Amino acid sequence: SVQRAKKVFALDAFLTRRWQNFCKMFTDGSAGEQTPMILDIPSPIEAPRTLVTIEKNETAYSQIVETIATGHKVFVSYPYKKTMEVFVDAIGTFLARDPRWKGTFTRGIDFEYYNADVADKTKKELADVNEHWSKYKLIVTNTVLTAGVSYTVPDVDEVYLFAASFSKPRDLIQVSYRCRALSSRKVFICHLPSPPQEAFQNDASLIERDVF
Repeated sequence: SVQRAKKVFALDAFLTRRWQNFCKMFTDGSAGEQTPMILDIPSPIEAPRTLVTIEKNETAYSQIVETIATGHKVFVSYPYKKTMEVFVDAIGTFLARDPRWKGTFTRGIDFEYYNADVADKTKKELADVNEHWSKYKLIVTNTVLTAGVSYTVPDVDEVYLFAASFSKPRDLIQVSYRCRALSSRKVFICHLPSPPQEAFQNDASLIERDVF
C-alpha cells in the first residue's frame, strides 16, 4: 500500500495543490523525511506536438476525409453526443464519394465512436484500446474517455479537437495525448458554434456545398 511504501512517484502534467495535500495525509514523521518533493522537468527544446487552429469546421471535415482517404488514421475529440453520429455519417458520406477510398465505411470495422449513450459492449472497448483501436481508421469520442485511457500503438497520424463553449483547456490537453504516438506531430483544434442544436442538422449538404 501507499502507507508502507518507502517512496512514491507520481508523474503527471497537472500536479496541483490538491495532490500535495493528498500526499501529506500519509505522512506522520515516523519514517524520517516524508515531505512531498516536486521535480520541475524543463520543457523539451523542440515541442513534441504542434497545435494548429482551423477556423471553420467545414475545413476540419475536409481535412479528416483527406487524411482517411489517403490511408491514414485520425483520432477526434467531439463534444456533442447528440450530433456525434451525424458527424461520423457526414465523414462516411464524403469518403464514399472519394475515388481513393475503396469499399464501405462501416462502424465496428473502419471506425467507432464513444459517448455516454453507446451500447455497453462498445464502452467496454475503452478498457483495452490497444486491442480495439488498432483496426479503426477513425476514432471519435467525447468526455466519456477518461484520463486513464492510453493508446500506445504508433499508427495514429492526426488528432482533431472540436471545442465547444463548455470545453475546458485541461480536458482538451489531456485528450490530445490519449494517443501517445502521433506521426504528423500535429493536433488540430476547431471551435464549434454554440448552441449546437441545429448547427449540424444538414451537415452533409452544407459541407458538400462549401467544401467539395
